[in-house]
Amino acid sequence: PPRKSDGFFDFQPRELIVKRDGGAILVAESASVSSESYTSNSYGTFGISSGFTVNYYHYDDIAVFSFQKDGKLEWKQILHKKQATEGDGGYYSSFITMIAPASLYFIYNDMSNAQTNVANYNIDPSGNHQRKELLNADRKGVMLIPQSAKQISPTELLVPSIKRNYLQFVKISFNTP
Repeated sequence: PPRKSDGFFDFQPRELIVKRDGGAILVAESASVSSESYTSNSYGTFGISSGFTVNYYHYDDIAVFSFQKDGKLEWKQILHKKQATEGDGGYYSSFITMIAPASLYFIYNDMSNAQTNVANYNIDPSGNHQRKELLNADRKGVMLIPQSAKQISPTELLVPSIKRNYLQFVKISFNTP
């Protein structure tokens, strides 16, 4: 079986952005589901056994390809992230794409070192990228639901958040040049 280091697999298209010059930007994300089944010993005299299955959801790297209007590849980038959850359908996983006037932003929940932070990648029209942490989600009491976010202006996103059974909306604004 292939390993993660063997190449480019499990990527699914997420966005196709048409550029003003007639070209396009294709955004794909590595997403997969794995399952593990557990069985328990027989109970009682009837020999009934029970078990359960746990699904693990993996949302990892983002691949971004920029094509010229004639279809030739202009640039490509792999943005590294690693998200893994179990039994939730990947509800808090994946990312949000924000199309700003001079950049693309990819915002996601970064779960590492037993903390959740909201992080983003910023890509300019030349393909240069930069990663930043926006806020500590644990301290702010939020857990963003990226797949339900909406861009509400050229520089703002509205993202639902559920934490401790409270629904909140988080507005994220970027100061773009």
